[in-house]
Amino acid sequence: MEQERALLRELSARKEAMEHELEALAECLTAGNGPGLHGNLVDRQGFPRADIDIPTVRGQRQRVACLMNDHKQIMKQIDEGLGRLHQHLRSSSGAATAAGPAPPTLSHGSFELVAEGRRPSPPPPAAAAPTIAAAMGVGAAGPTNGVLIPPGAEQTLSSDVPPLLAFARVHEVSEASPASEAGIQVGDSLVSFGAVSCSASPGTAPSLLLQQVAQVLQAHEGGAVQAVVLRRGVPVSIQLHPHAWAGRGLLGCLLRPL
Repeated sequence: MEQERALLRELSARKEAMEHELEALAECLTAGNGPGLHGNLVDRQGFPRADIDIPTVRGQRQRVACLMNDHKQIMKQIDEGLGRLHQHLRSSSGAATAAGPAPPTLSHGSFELVAEGRRPSPPPPAAAAPTIAAAMGVGAAGPTNGVLIPPGAEQTLSSDVPPLLAFARVHEVSEASPASEAGIQVGDSLVSFGAVSCSASPGTAPSLLLQQVAQVLQAHEGGAVQAVVLRRGVPVSIQLHPHAWAGRGLLGCLLRPL
């Protein structure tokens, strides 16, 4: 088990390093007149832009693509490792009852996963760093997209915002999808989606909450839905606009229950 813990700590450190590099690349790509991740590299006449270093921009964009793929893989490895460690802890705990001592917790980046229920809880408030999505200029569909909610001020966003208990995690985000446009990122943990949340439906299994999310999506096709996610332990408010696009579904992201 100690070997598994050491592996998870190493994977978590690598994940954090990737995220820091992505943020640094985002700042470089958007500095000055930078084109960002998807901006044009040619002017209106079709000539290469003279105000940017095109080879450098292309290299940075390629590095971002590689890091995003690596981030996706490392998140998968972390989830698999947590599953193995969780199973080991459950096996070793035997017939522990609810009256027994508090269950152990496993560190997963900025989250804690309770061994008995795999329910994440938010860490102590930390200084909010700018999100990659905001730096890249995505998520401009609504005025609250990418807003970092100050610690302790979650209830000021909406009276429907529940305690910060997530029920699903984003495992994939398709390019040019409504989810990507809104700023959803791989690794985000879904706290609320419209009126769907753990606190609104106490005791409901996360898989059933995801079914409610699907119903909300159908009901709001072509409209707007407010969601709150945990991103590296920081609550982020995102406004989504579900609609038909070139890919599957109305959002273009893969959610898995916690």
